[in-house]
Amino acid sequence: MTAPTDDLYPRLWEAEMMENNLAKCAMLEELVRLADTRQDDEVGFEARMALVDAGTFSGAPDKALVAFSWCLAHADKHPDQYSEYNLLWKYKWVTDSLADFPQIKKKQIDDMLDDMRARYEKMGSGIYPVLMLRWKMAMRMGDKAGARKWHAQMAKTPRDFLSDCPACVKNQEVHYATFLGKDETALEIAEPILAGRMRCSEVPHITYGYLLVPLIRLKRLEEAAKMHQTGYRLAAKSTNLLRTIAEHILFLAMTDNLARGVKLFEKHLPWYLDSTDYLARFDFLCSCQFLMERLEKAETTSLKARLPKTFSLYQEKGRYDVAELAAWLGEQAAELGQRFDERNGTDHFVRRQKGMKKLHGLATPYPL
Repeated sequence: MTAPTDDLYPRLWEAEMMENNLAKCAMLEELVRLADTRQDDEVGFEARMALVDAGTFSGAPDKALVAFSWCLAHADKHPDQYSEYNLLWKYKWVTDSLADFPQIKKKQIDDMLDDMRARYEKMGSGIYPVLMLRWKMAMRMGDKAGARKWHAQMAKTPRDFLSDCPACVKNQEVHYATFLGKDETALEIAEPILAGRMRCSEVPHITYGYLLVPLIRLKRLEEAAKMHQTGYRLAAKSTNLLRTIAEHILFLAMTDNLARGVKLFEKHLPWYLDSTDYLARFDFLCSCQFLMERLEKAETTSLKARLPKTFSLYQEKGRYDVAELAAWLGEQAAELGQRFDERNGTDHFVRRQKGMKKLHGLATPYPL
């Protein structure tokens, strides 16, 4: 006879009220364990669906993926018991993270996108959300031809009830323009977001990050500084936005606000160590490597920082050699970039890391 589960619902409601972070993920994982032990699929399903949200928006996409896979398989066995719309809406979040795991093969990604398309069409939705995901993944893999192909197909496809909100789509259009190196176009596209007419839970947070380096290239440093100050405040508490934090660190390094950059490195290194979003980890490593190189060019040989004991170069006295940090960050980025390139069949990530060196020529002091 299984144990009663009435006590689990109050704990589930309490967890659902928490801010999305790793503590919430841990609480929900414990509820999943208890529900499974007591053979309560209802609580297990609800706790896992909450875990999809928490993992997606706290930088733990692996937890979201595992939880969602169970929910999808369980709902397939009991199709009349669960909301198909809710499942298919979250399917976008989970699939969106697949390209961020170098260990997931391209065929696995394609198979999941094909499955998602079949489910959407069966429900009566269109394929706009699937095309958007393929477009986003092409950009993440550095595939410009693929990105242009899927973007062109999106433009000819009507939106539907499972499509992302207009602000999220507009934000991705901004990213697409920066991906193609069209800085002026990116700023033009971003205008309704920057004016406050379009927003969502992570927009304009992410948008500001996309535009920092383009603004430096365009020598619009005052605008970039304002975007950094506003954008960083928006992103500073969300562990899901490590990639955006990396863009702010890069901005500080390129404008020689190096002490501030070190503070952000110190503050967000624990996020990097905890994150399972490997693409975000790569971006963080590259930005921080660039920061250390700027410190070296400024003839700073060591820095004082409180770094976590789990950091492999941890020093009890808190004094770190800048060249050693730069070398470690570069090695970690190179190893991770190679894994992505092997999966993608390109040299995109290797070129991205090497291309960071060119940014030293664009660095322009702009004290905040």
